[in-house]
Amino acid sequence: MKIVDSFPFSEPYEKEVLLLKLILEDEGVDEWILLENAYSFQGDYTGLHAKDIIESDERFNKYKHKLKIVSKEEKTEYLPKHKFFDHISCKAEIMQRQFAYDYFIEKYSDEDWIMVSDVDEMIDFSDAARKAELLKELKHSKEGLLKFPTKRYWYDFDNEYKNIINNVMCTKKHLMQSGKTLYEIRTDNRRVSKKKWKNIIAFEYSSCYPAEFILQKFYTGLHTGYTPNDLKQALRTNQRPTSENATWKTGNNKYFFFETVKLTKRNSPRYVRENLSFYKVNNIDKNYRQNRRTDYPDLFTMSYYLHQFMEAKKRWLNKKWKALNYKLKLNAR
Repeated sequence: MKIVDSFPFSEPYEKEVLLLKLILEDEGVDEWILLENAYSFQGDYTGLHAKDIIESDERFNKYKHKLKIVSKEEKTEYLPKHKFFDHISCKAEIMQRQFAYDYFIEKYSDEDWIMVSDVDEMIDFSDAARKAELLKELKHSKEGLLKFPTKRYWYDFDNEYKNIINNVMCTKKHLMQSGKTLYEIRTDNRRVSKKKWKNIIAFEYSSCYPAEFILQKFYTGLHTGYTPNDLKQALRTNQRPTSENATWKTGNNKYFFFETVKLTKRNSPRYVRENLSFYKVNNIDKNYRQNRRTDYPDLFTMSYYLHQFMEAKKRWLNKKWKALNYKLKLNAR
């Protein structure tokens, strides 16, 4: 049973998270398939950089023998900035992820696994407990598809997103029988994690770059419509970016607001903890908690909390009602 990790790569600013991915996954991954296209998801020509980055930095030497680079120059549709075109940009992502398909199918066996990840998502195979639990789950998987819990950090390497997200891998056999693209395997299973694991298996370092590169990612990445003002506000209040061009607004919950935390054995890889001073980018306003109250006073009122409580109760009752109806229908049969 071999494990392969496939992921898109875009520009030089991703160099350090790429190297971190290789460091953390080295003890468990048999091959990485790096996928790059000379055109961004939003149609800009960004060039091909992976080979030069890897060849020019000796820190990558240890990993080059099992790093496959798939580079292409497939033109993508140019998208105007500050408008919403995710339905078009996702077509470019589907294409770029699919660069790995034929290579994986031709080289690997039915029982080998492929991860469908991003460059900033990485399994911590350097931790023995995480590695052992994941391998156990892989061996006991009956359908050849496994969703594993991922802790996400946003804007900095110690800035925590509270929800635990599923990432996914599948066997060659499952991939072929499903008839799905690699993109579909990923998006159909990337949800808030509900299954209980003893360990957090993987980590995601989303937009953990200097602010100018986060803005660059706004203009070349999958998610469209964002402006410089959106980034400024997100870093000021330490939150998921919301768009000034959209009707949806910030909420006071763990989906929108992040918190800077102390890194521990439970919530982070040892390598990141030991090298945090190197990785820190310090994007976030230190007064973000007070800034939230200043910028969103309505989100900190008793009426808001009561409304959120009642909405949660309604969702809980609706879920229970559906479960009861399902049982009644089964008994009626």
